[in-house]
Formats: sequence, structure tokens, C-alpha cells
Amino acid sequence: MSRCLLLLAMIVVSLPVWAADVASPEKPAAVGPVSLFPRQSWLPPPLPAPPPPKPVAPPLPFQYRGSLLDDGKVTVFLAQQMRQILVKEGDVIDNTYRVDGISPQSVAFTYLPLNEKQQLSTGRNQ
Repeated sequence: MSRCLLLLAMIVVSLPVWAADVASPEKPAAVGPVSLFPRQSWLPPPLPAPPPPKPVAPPLPFQYRGSLLDDGKVTVFLAQQMRQILVKEGDVIDNTYRVDGISPQSVAFTYLPLNEKQQLSTGRNQ
């Protein structure tokens, strides 16, 4: 009989602790049915989005119209829409393009915002 009383006393003493664990305000009781077999997908997770592409310079907005050799310096005639532009090596056009070099075959530019080099063909082979 003493064993039964001891067992009953242990149940009564542990009951408030058990009741506090189940219905404590910090830990709300689960509501609704719990699925023992939740839906799963065996597909691999989606890949992260690729990084955006590196910015590139737009195509050169100039057309080659001709050149002039005067006192050992070459002046190149360019057209940009309705605008005629005369440039020499080292000139900067609209704070956007710098003329880096002039040869009989091409005019070398640097697109300043991206520091990217570009070539404009003069149409001459030699």
C-alpha cells in the first residue's frame, strides 16, 4: 500500500510541472492534426539567380568621314547623327569618349565610364 501511495504522490507532484509544459503561454499547444507523412519533393532546390551581366560599352555612335594631315598631326572627321566632329589624338568627346590613337586603318577610342577600349574602322586596308 505504501508503494501505491508513493506512486500516487509522485504523480500528483509531477502533474503541475507536466501541465505547465503543455499549456504554458510561452509554448502554445499544437492545434489541428499533424501529418505523419508530410509532402516532400525529391527535386533539387532551384539554383540561385545568376549575377547580372557585366556592363559593356554601347556601340560607337560615330561614322568615319575622312582625315587630314596638317603639320604632322592627323585630324579625323567624324559624324554623329547630324553633328560633324573634328578630333585629334587625346581629345575627349562629350566627356564620354577619348581618342587614344589614330592610324590609317582605325581610330582607337576609350569609353570613359567603363574604361573600355573600342576601335572604329576607317575602311582602309593599308
